[in-house]
Amino acid sequence: MASTIFRFNVLKFLYLAVS
Repeated sequence: MASTIFRFNVLKFLYLAVS
């Protein structure tokens, strides 16, 4: 569970970084 949330946060960070 925790790893899934962490992965989601990483994806969101990358999404904000590229946009």
